[in-house]
Amino acid sequence: LLFHSLIPLAGIITIPFQDSLGLFFSYNFIVILGYVLGGFGAYLLAKYFTKNIYAAYLAGIVFAFSPFHLGHTLGHLNLLSIGGIPFYILFLFKFRDTTNLRYAFFAALFLLVSTFLGSFYYTFILFVFTVFFLLYDILLKRKVDFNRKFIYGLVCLLYTSPSPRD
Repeated sequence: LLFHSLIPLAGIITIPFQDSLGLFFSYNFIVILGYVLGGFGAYLLAKYFTKNIYAAYLAGIVFAFSPFHLGHTLGHLNLLSIGGIPFYILFLFKFRDTTNLRYAFFAALFLLVSTFLGSFYYTFILFVFTVFFLLYDILLKRKVDFNRKFIYGLVCLLYTSPSPRD
């Protein structure tokens, strides 16, 4: 069941509602929670970068009601829960900018939320984002020269990395 679309956190969150209000309410609660968390997280992320409330509001609406998100509303509960992604990215950037360990804790928490409320694919994508984020940050701060040897090594590393079909 490793690659099954089980979402254990959704089951844990809806335990209090399943007996009293039923499974229909519990399912709809998780769907609405996915939209609210996704939109609010994108709003906060856009507000952090743009410092403009209107642009951030628009970004939250666009992210929450994107075609991908709307397309997975019926039947794909694991792909619907994208709310942890913008929060993780927000706290990752805040941690880099302030080096406050509280932001690292929240980034790790929302990575877990994205893993156990969403899909393992989201976790993999966030892991790849973090690797590129760190590489970019290291190269920018240390001003590493992009010579042929470095680019060749990077291409070889990416080419020999395991693919999902292996």
